[in-house]
Amino acid sequence: MYLRVKGDLFTTHVVYELGRIIDHGVLHFGAMKYSKDEGIVSLPIVRYKMRAVKKMLFWTAYKYDFAVRIPALVVIRNVMSCVVENNFNDPTIQDARLWSWGFFVDFEERLVSIGSIQEVEGKTCYSVNLKVSEIDIEIRDQQERIQ
Repeated sequence: MYLRVKGDLFTTHVVYELGRIIDHGVLHFGAMKYSKDEGIVSLPIVRYKMRAVKKMLFWTAYKYDFAVRIPALVVIRNVMSCVVENNFNDPTIQDARLWSWGFFVDFEERLVSIGSIQEVEGKTCYSVNLKVSEIDIEIRDQQERIQ
C-alpha cells in the first residue's frame, strides 16, 4: 500500500481514513528519525491487513487480520518544529517499552501529535508534537519483514 496526502488542511474524512489505516498498529518510537534541515520526520510502524466489511455513505467499517503484520513507514514532510517527550525511563511508568501498543495520532490544522499513553495510569510514555507548514503525509509498506 502507498498513500500520500498533501494539502492545506486536514478534513474530517482524511483524518478518519488515516486513523483507520494505522489503528491497532505498533509504532516504533525508538527508530523515529527527524531531519531538521530537510523538515522530514519518519516513523516506522507495523500495521495489520485490513478489509472493508461494511460501507456506508460517509464511513466504512473495517476488520483487521492480526495474523498479517505489515511493516510500513510514515513520512511527514514540511516539519517546522519537532518536540519530543520521552518518559520511557520514568520508574512510575510500568512496562514502558520502545514498541508501543495503542498509540494515538491527532491532527489539528497544522499540528500533528503522535504518542503513547500508559492506559492504566493515563501517563504519557512518549509523544512527538510536530508543527507543519502544510500537510504532506505518506504511508508506505516496506519490503522487509519484521519478526
